[in-house]
Parts: sequence; structure tokens; C-alpha cells
Amino acid sequence: MVVSQVVWTEHRNAEGRTYWFNANTKESVWEKPDVLKTPFERALATTVWKEYFSGGRKYYYNTTTKESKWEMPEELVQLKDNVEKEAHAQSVAAGTTRLIGAPGLPPTPVPIPEQSTALVTPQTAAAARAGANGTLPPRPNLPEDPVIPHNGFATHDEAEKAFWHLLRKAGVDPNWTWDQTMRAIITDPLYKSFNSLAERKTSWQKFVDHLRTKEIEEKEARLSKLRPAIRNMLKGNPNVHHYTTFPTVDRLFAAHPIWQQAKVLEERKMLFEEYIQELKDKDLAAARELRVRNMEKVVQLFKMLGVDVLTRWRTAQTSLAASDGWRNDEKLQTLPELDVLLAFEDYSRVQEREYEETKNRAAMEKRKKERKAREGFRALLQELVEAGHVKARTKWKEVYPLLEKDERYEAMLGNPGSNPLEMFWDVVDELDQVLDSKVDKVEDAFKNGDFTFTVETTEEQYRDALKGADHGLDDADVQAVYDHLHDRAVKKQEEEKRRAERKLRHATDDLRYALKKTNVEVTMTYEEAVPMMQDLPEFKALEEHEEARRAAFTKFVKRQKEKLREREGSDDGGSTTSRRRKEPVREREPERERSRHREAESPRRDRYRDRDRERERERDRDRDRDRDRHRERDDRKRVRGDERDRTLRRGSDAFDDRRRGGKREREEDGVPDVDSKIREDSKRARTESEAPRASVSGADSPEEGEI
Repeated sequence: MVVSQVVWTEHRNAEGRTYWFNANTKESVWEKPDVLKTPFERALATTVWKEYFSGGRKYYYNTTTKESKWEMPEELVQLKDNVEKEAHAQSVAAGTTRLIGAPGLPPTPVPIPEQSTALVTPQTAAAARAGANGTLPPRPNLPEDPVIPHNGFATHDEAEKAFWHLLRKAGVDPNWTWDQTMRAIITDPLYKSFNSLAERKTSWQKFVDHLRTKEIEEKEARLSKLRPAIRNMLKGNPNVHHYTTFPTVDRLFAAHPIWQQAKVLEERKMLFEEYIQELKDKDLAAARELRVRNMEKVVQLFKMLGVDVLTRWRTAQTSLAASDGWRNDEKLQTLPELDVLLAFEDYSRVQEREYEETKNRAAMEKRKKERKAREGFRALLQELVEAGHVKARTKWKEVYPLLEKDERYEAMLGNPGSNPLEMFWDVVDELDQVLDSKVDKVEDAFKNGDFTFTVETTEEQYRDALKGADHGLDDADVQAVYDHLHDRAVKKQEEEKRRAERKLRHATDDLRYALKKTNVEVTMTYEEAVPMMQDLPEFKALEEHEEARRAAFTKFVKRQKEKLREREGSDDGGSTTSRRRKEPVREREPERERSRHREAESPRRDRYRDRDRERERERDRDRDRDRDRHRERDDRKRVRGDERDRTLRRGSDAFDDRRRGGKREREEDGVPDVDSKIREDSKRARTESEAPRASVSGADSPEEGEI
């Protein structure tokens, strides 16, 4: 069987009207051939409705009733859905020519007439579909075009009304852009309804928004009519669940009349998704409510089982699984293990917060109690100051018998922070500052009278020197200043004595080092070596200290003998204690060269030795100077540290007695026998007053190292 080849091409004539030409039959037609039509166009040809274009906008014409509509009629909407389901749409490639041939036969190229052009616009295609009549059907009725007055419209509303009429006439829809609208309306006289481009664009935007709003309202009106019926239909079918998909439902209700009322596929899908979302929300709310109920029940079971902040998760989980409340509740057993863990964490956080609050309240009460104890002991010290028992330079052992049995002192024992001894020294330091200011006044009075206070100064001489001076001190202050000056003079005398001894010791060492430069032999006696030493400056500096000279000579001889013994025990004859590295033996060097080398090295060794000696002396002087500078302060710190140690330990004894309900007997012979009580209860004192003892030990450690 031979299939004839049919080839149609699309052309336009001189007037711009579209026609189709058959290359085989040489036939030309105004209507689009059936072989070129889409499935929907072929189906549309069987109806009374025809599709046309006007001003770029599509409209529909009923050949029976002579009715025109801008929107697609419901019959065509349903027809389009049916066609899409039954046929497979095929896209046709657009070009200057369109070739359609019989299957299996190659297309035959056909020459295009001179008047033919490219594909036409939808308007010319619609004109071609007019058929043999050659005229288009009437489009939807619009009111008459308004006439623009000579001076323009009087009001903005009138101009906007005329411009909207132009937009409706041009078929502008909500999807048009401003550029598309301009190309469609710029040649119309009503385009000049507004004088400026900004006013036209603003009015166009308002018109487009109005169309969109109207479409939404019409869509909502249709959906509001369909929504109750479709919801009831979906609700009455047991096969519809929250996880059901739209294709499944569409196949299930394809023949249902209610389902077919929703002719637009998108609207039908929207109504279905709304119903499915409600089902999902209900299921989610029910699951959430069940989860909250189960977690509250788990928390109640944790409370019944005695779970606290120290309970581990594994222990709590085992106890929960073994409880009757868990085993007898089937809904509770559906709770995932992760949710049980979250409930346990929430419960633990609440328990921890309550525990921390309780702990903080207890700590606050403790701090409040400690603060009251410090305030009470501070008031006790103030009473002792007013009574004259605590003065400047007062020792702790002098006032301890007065406060050891006081409740305010016992309340301070064992508390962290400042201990009783530290608070006592704070008070004494303030009194010391007051006394120092009084001493300054007395010394100023001495300067005016050219009086010098020494160790031999008596109290009568001291008071005589102050007569007539304007110092503003009473007799008690004058006596306190005298005691202080006398103590300071005694300490100064002792310090001068130590300084003289140290100076003598340094001079002795200088003489011992100077003897190394002489020819003193280790076999000589002191009397034999005096002629060799008497010209040395170091020897003359000890003119009044013959014993120091003999001691320096004795040390020098002893050291030289030790060096001789060490040299004899060495293989190479050198000193094993030499600070310099031994020189290697030069076996090949002649004896004369070695002797010359030793003679040249001898002055250098002497210089090194002198430099080392000077460095040792400088270090000794620095150490002595630092020790002298801090000796007075260290003496006072030692006294305070001893008193603090004894007080803390004795206070610990009183604290232990109070806790055990009894007080041990203490002897009171003036100064308390603190050392015996320390030996008896040292272990208990270290346990009860660990923090205060640490501070005391820190103060004592430098003295022990120095001693």
C-alpha cells in the first residue's frame, strides 16, 4: 500500500491574512487543516464554541446563541480536562515553515510564494479561522469609547475611568507587563487620558491589582461552593487518610459527580490538600497530647520511685520499667525511649534547681551568721580598747585571758575568712598609727630643743625635755611614747652591735684573701708571719682586733693545707676544686715553653681569683643589707605568727569543747599555758582550723628558712 505524502505550509498574503498551502494538491485554504490542529482544537471544532483573538486577548464565541465571552466557558473547561487525560499533547516546533508528512515518507520541500512571510500572530490566525465568510464574530460588548475633552478631563477619577476603559478594550489581563500594555494601547486616543507617564503607570498598576483581586474573589466563591460537598465526600470514604496522595484520590473519585463539579484541576487539588492538612493537624495534635500525657505520667513515676539528683539514667530507666505504673499502662509503653530520656532530663534539671536553691539559702544563712559573729567580735575588741586593755604594741597573749570565755569570741572559732587574731591585729595596727603620729610630735619637740633620746635616757630627762613644748599630749600618751622610744633605742643599739660584728667579719675575710698574695708558708706561726702581713691594708684595718687577725691567719693556713692535700691526691698536680677547666697536657711542647706559658698564665689566674673574691664579698654585703632591712619587720612578724598559731590552736580547743558540750579546765597563771594545750590537741586543731593554719604557716615559713 502506497501512502501519499501530504505537506502543508503556513503563509500570509499581502493583507496579512494567514492561509495554508498543500504542496501535493496545490490547494490553499483559509482554515487550519485538521492534521495541523492540536487535540483540543480538533475537539473544539465539534462544539458550538469558537476561539478568537482581539487586541492580543483571547475570547470565545457561541455560533448558536451569538454570545461572546472573555473567559473559557465551563463546557470547554471540562472538554479540555478530558482531552488532556485521553490524548498525549505533542508540541509543534515553530519556524518559518511547518512540514507534516505521512509516516515513513520524507517531506518534500515546497517553494514559498513571494508574498509568503513568517508565522503570523494569534490575531491573524484567528482571522484565518473565520472561514469562508472572511469576517470575525463580534467580541464581548464594551461601552462606547469616552471622548477626551479639549482641555482634558476635569477630575482624576474621570481620567482614570477613561484609561481603564482603554485597558479593558485592549484585553489587558493580570499577567501582562507594563511593556506589553504600552505596545497594545499607545496608539489609542484614550492613551492621553493622563498627561504624564507616571499617572498612566500608576493607574495601570491599580487596574491590574483590581483584576487580580476580582479573580481571587471569583475563585474563592467557586471554592466556597465546592468545599463543603468535597469535604463531606472525602470524610465519608474510609480509604482517605492523612497520608493519601492526590493521584490516588483522583482515580478513586474520577466518576463521582461531586468530584467532577470541580472542573479546574488546580482547585480540585487545593481542596483535597486543605482536607488532608486538617487530618494531619488532628493526628499531630492527638499525638502531641498523648506525648504530653505520657511524659507527665513518667515524671510522676520518677517522683514515686524516689529519683533524685544523684540517680543515674540507667538506674532510673530500670526502676521505671519494673514499676507497676509502667507495666499496666499500654499507652505509656508507646512512649519512645528518647522521650523518656528527655522527661528524665527535665525532671533532673528541676531537682538540681531545687537543690541549688536550698544550698544557696543554707550558704546565705551561714554567711549571715558569720557576718554577725565578726560584728560581735569587733564590738568586743572595741570594748577592750575603750577599757584600756588593748593599746598600741599590745600583744595577743596579753588580752587572750580577757576574751577566751566570751561567747562572741567562741562564735568566731571555726569560721572561714578573717580569724580573731587577724581582726585583733587590725585594731592594733590602727592604734599603732595613732601612736606613730604622737611619736612624730614628740620628735619634733626634741628637734626644737636639741635633745637626743638614747638608751641611757631616763624618764625624768625625757619629761624635762618636753617641758614647755606644745605637743598636745596627755600624761598617758607621753608615757606611751617614752616606752616606744626606749624600745626603739634598745633595738637600734642591738642593730649597731650586729653591724659592727658583720663589719669585723668582712674585714677578717679581706685579710684572709689578702694573705694569698704574700709569701706566708703554711709551716709558719702567727708571730713568724706578722712581718710579712704588717704592711697589708687589710692587716692595718684590724689594728684593734688582734683576735680577728689571728683568726684570719688560722683560716688561711687551714685552707692552704687542704689545698696541698688535694694537690697531692691529684694525678696531674692540679687542684681538683679549681673553677677553671684544666688545661690538657702538652706532651710535645718543650719544657721551656711550658714554663713560659705558666708564668704568663699566673697573673691571669690571680686576676680571676681576685675578681671571684670581690664578687663573693659583694654578694655577702647584699645579703647582709637585705637581712638588716627586714630584720625588724621579721621580728615583729615572728612574734605575731607565734601568737596567732597559739591562739588558733587554743581557739580550736574551745570550739571542740563547745561542740562536745563540755569545757576543759584551764590554768590561769597570768599568761595562759598555750604550748601544753597545743601538744595535747594539735591534731584536732589542724582538722578544725585548716584554712587559718595555712595562712599562719605561710607567715612562719620565711623565718624558719632564715633561721
